[in-house]
Amino acid sequence: MSSHDQRRQRAGRRPETSNEAAASVLPFAPTLQLRVLDHLRACGERGATDDEGELALGLKPQTYTPRRGELVKLGLVIDTGARRRTASGYRAAVWCAVGHAIAAVTAATPAPIEVRP
Repeated sequence: MSSHDQRRQRAGRRPETSNEAAASVLPFAPTLQLRVLDHLRACGERGATDDEGELALGLKPQTYTPRRGELVKLGLVIDTGARRRTASGYRAAVWCAVGHAIAAVTAATPAPIEVRP
């Protein structure tokens, strides 16, 4: 079993702590969502990885990533399809505010290859 699976399994045994954490951030979620959205808008079509957003806003991953996920569900942020390396060297999705998303997705999508007979 991977270490990630082990952490998930342990977390599953103590749902009260997850519920307490969720309840504690609930009053601040709209403000945090707005901070994340404003940051992604400021990034323009370059977008940002979660790692970059966390660093820029001084937020922990357990705060930033759920807020970005909520913005995705609201249709305000999308995955551009581009990937960039994080500080730890892993490839990560680049997220973009919807107003800038069309240019970002177009830039990340390779041009179609024309096949001639």
